[in-house]
Amino acid sequence: MKKHIRLLILCFTTLSFALKAQSPLPSAAPVTPAVEESKSGFGIGIKGGTNGFGLEISKGLNKKNTIAARAFGVTSPTFNLTNYEYLFDSTTLLVNASLKLGAVGLLFDFHPFGNAFKITIGGTYLLYDISATANVRDSVKQNKVVLSPKEFGDIKVGLVPQGFAPYIGIGFGRAIPNKRVGFGFDLGTYYMNTPELSFKTTGLIEPTSAEEPKLQENIKDYVWLPQLTFNLTIKLSK
Repeated sequence: MKKHIRLLILCFTTLSFALKAQSPLPSAAPVTPAVEESKSGFGIGIKGGTNGFGLEISKGLNKKNTIAARAFGVTSPTFNLTNYEYLFDSTTLLVNASLKLGAVGLLFDFHPFGNAFKITIGGTYLLYDISATANVRDSVKQNKVVLSPKEFGDIKVGLVPQGFAPYIGIGFGRAIPNKRVGFGFDLGTYYMNTPELSFKTTGLIEPTSAEEPKLQENIKDYVWLPQLTFNLTIKLSK
């Protein structure tokens, strides 16, 4: 009888452990994956280079800012050249020139390796105004006739870029810095339409104004305009 009781106790104990083993474990609370906070944002900075100085506004186009857009506007003071003496064919010319530079444009940066190196494409509207006047410094003797500088005449030249100019270049630096402040530079070139040339003469040399179409033809291949610019940018987003 005692053997039967022991056997029942053993069976009951074994069955209890078996039932406990079959009981489902409490399910763990689902783990919510961390949502990566977007890092794209805005930046503003100053820009200076071969086109002048101005402001630039930038916007990251993806979370890591490896693609970004930059809108800018730059201008330069007017550079003047007054009574510069230039020796041409044993005749001294007085040259007066005026140079005004500027541009507005939109650029797109691509960081193919995820670091500061970038490839940039975009377009710009060039705001150039270049003009010069040249006349002889002294009277000119033609055969037995002596001509004053005014009688001899002067030359007026103007050069203006035409319209939109695509841009391509490389550089270092981010449009949206990783830290609060970032520095960068760009090296590239514009592809322009042939600049529009004006060529006017007065006095004795006035007939040479007819050479304007030929001069315009001579500059038709001057369509690449190299550029070097530097940027100091402040990140506005956290």
